[in-house]
Amino acid sequence: MSTSDHRDDGSPPDSSLTPAAAVRAQKRQLRRSARTLQRERVKLSRTEVTQKLRSVLREYERESGRAALASEMMGEAVDDALAGEGEEEAADELVDSVMDELGLAVAGRMADAPTTQVGAVGTVEAEEQPVDAALTARMDQLRR
Repeated sequence: MSTSDHRDDGSPPDSSLTPAAAVRAQKRQLRRSARTLQRERVKLSRTEVTQKLRSVLREYERESGRAALASEMMGEAVDDALAGEGEEEAADELVDSVMDELGLAVAGRMADAPTTQVGAVGTVEAEEQPVDAALTARMDQLRR
């Protein structure tokens, strides 16, 4: 027997069915098959969506981990830079204490230091920088 010789419930076909009744029975079977097919498509679609969602979540976790690592590295770099400022202050204090021990008072004398920059345009008044006469004569001799 072929599969078309069976009814929906698996029993053999009833030979007393009229051709119109047989067509209706076949249409019912076709509709049931179509509904079953649709349900299976929905299940498959959900499975595919779930797989895609899992893939997206894995990618997000990977990128999130990278971002966290970059953020941590940036935080450490900023902390190191800020800690370096404290080290500079400590080094300045150490230099000042050594100079104090040697009797050098740098802090008080820095106000008397010239404020002109190397290569600055213009001349400095004689009162601001005392110049030795011998040094001036030597410089003039070298320029010639």
